[in-house]
Amino acid sequence: MPNDKKNCEARIDDHLARTVGNLETLVEWEQDDHDEGHPDLGRLSEYGLSFDYVGELPDDQPGYWRYQLSWGGPSDELRFYCNNEGKLLEVEYWFMDHFDGAHRELYHHRDGPAPDWIAFLWMWFESSIHYS
Repeated sequence: MPNDKKNCEARIDDHLARTVGNLETLVEWEQDDHDEGHPDLGRLSEYGLSFDYVGELPDDQPGYWRYQLSWGGPSDELRFYCNNEGKLLEVEYWFMDHFDGAHRELYHHRDGPAPDWIAFLWMWFESSIHYS
């Protein structure tokens, strides 16, 4: 990595603040039942790229539901970790750029209820999940 380029750890907080602000705005907009999309951000359903499951990884890392927000260099995503019944246990924000990455924990169930925007997103996404 060139010396003039900051690593992901040095850049994550700015990206996280912007992403959380956008998602909070879009969730509020969605909850207010606006017929049209937000003038600057569009609709929540159009904001991210995908929502999919990433299965258990090597070293027994648990699988998670990924809300991919952007792709390429850099990319960012939210990772939703839940139990087999769909109870949300943890949410992380990941920021990655060409062989480098950093993350922040946004929610952990031991800390109490999830922030409203996270709870809304999880409920919104969970309606499309079929547990077996």
